[in-house]
Amino acid sequence: MRALEDLQAAVRDAGSKRYLTEAVRAYQAGAFRPAIVATWVAVALDLVNKIREIAGTGEGEARDFVEGLDRAITSGNVEHVAKVERDLLHLCRDKFELLSDREVDELERLRKDRHVCAHPAFVRPDEVFEPTPELVRVHLGTAA
Repeated sequence: MRALEDLQAAVRDAGSKRYLTEAVRAYQAGAFRPAIVATWVAVALDLVNKIREIAGTGEGEARDFVEGLDRAITSGNVEHVAKVERDLLHLCRDKFELLSDREVDELERLRKDRHVCAHPAFVRPDEVFEPTPELVRVHLGTAA
């Protein structure tokens, strides 16, 4: 397994690295649910930043995506932003070729775990999801 420092060093974007560092710190403190949530945030922001880079080259679909997302953020359109998050992995694979099928599968597991960590009532009425340290490390490795 890769060292946590190596995982952080593998992240190119400074903003994304900041959020992955937050996830690593949560992991080191034993806060495993917040670590998974922060890892998903780092991944989602990193992918959006990569699409922003593509848009900066003048690519039409990327430019349209960024403009739509920015309008939704500015206007507080939570439904649109949630849809972007929900569709982000497939969009990055299908339209921008940023992810492979396998990477989408792995990141989809992270996204699902993020949901049960952020919304524990969706697990069982009498049981809260408790991620293991090993699961968090797997997600951190996938994110980097």
